[in-house]
Amino acid sequence: MTDRLFPVADLPEAEPQASYTRRLTIRRRATLAAGRHPATGLGLLRLTDPPQRAMRCGDCSQATKVSGGGQAFWKCQRAGITHGPATDIRISWPACAAFERSDPSARGIQRTRYQETTTT
Repeated sequence: MTDRLFPVADLPEAEPQASYTRRLTIRRRATLAAGRHPATGLGLLRLTDPPQRAMRCGDCSQATKVSGGGQAFWKCQRAGITHGPATDIRISWPACAAFERSDPSARGIQRTRYQETTTT
């Protein structure tokens, strides 16, 4: 008789659980593949004009760089700005239906902990 209730060799090896950020990445990729934007939940921008097909979050006026804790993260004002990774966006993502073209001269403005400052 052994000390174990079940034979150890018969038990399947448990898969290591993916980290939170890995699960978030998988979920976001699936959302994009379904034609929805991961941050806003809106449909992806669909334009018939070929030069405009490459509109990205980084081209939108709603994309804001938020700094804190020595790091900077891109957030979408339309989706809401929090201090967690779930609301981070990738500026390379395709634009959503709420896309608003950004003013290139305003790119020097950065939101830092609830206040706007001009970067030099």
